[in-house]
Amino acid sequence: MTYEHIVHSENESHDLATWLYGSVHAPVRIALVGDLGSGKTSFARGFLRAAGWTGRVPSPTFTILNEYLTDPPVYHADLYRIADHEELDDLALSEQAAEGMVLIEWADRFSSVVDSCSVSVHLELLGLDLNEHRRIRITFREDTI
Repeated sequence: MTYEHIVHSENESHDLATWLYGSVHAPVRIALVGDLGSGKTSFARGFLRAAGWTGRVPSPTFTILNEYLTDPPVYHADLYRIADHEELDDLALSEQAAEGMVLIEWADRFSSVVDSCSVSVHLELLGLDLNEHRRIRITFREDTI
C-alpha cells in the first residue's frame, strides 16, 4: 500500500513522520530514499520526536549509525559513505532491527537493504529551492500492514 503526500514545510514533514511512527511497530526497518537535500534527516527527526526523543538528531553521515534510547530503541543509519557489502555487514543493521526501529538513509545504495525494509519513504524536492514543497511517498510492504 502506498500513500503520497505533498508537504509545504518541515513541520508538515514531521507530522507525516509522526503518523508513520504510529502506523508501525518494532521490529521494523524503514528505507529513507531521496536526493541530497530532499529531507531524509528532517523526516527522521520528526520520527524520533514521535518516539519521544527530545535531544539533538544530527545527520548520521559521518557517524554512520546513531542509536536513540527510546522505547523501543530507534537506530538512524546513513549508507551514503558505505563503500561495499563488507562495510554494510559491519553495521549489523539486522541485529538492530531485531530489537527496535531502524531508519536507513540512502538505503537505495544497496538493493538488498531496500528489499529488507518493511517500509520505504521516498522524498522528492519539488523545485530548486530547498524551502520548496516536497512529495513524500510512503510504501508499506504487504506483510507490514
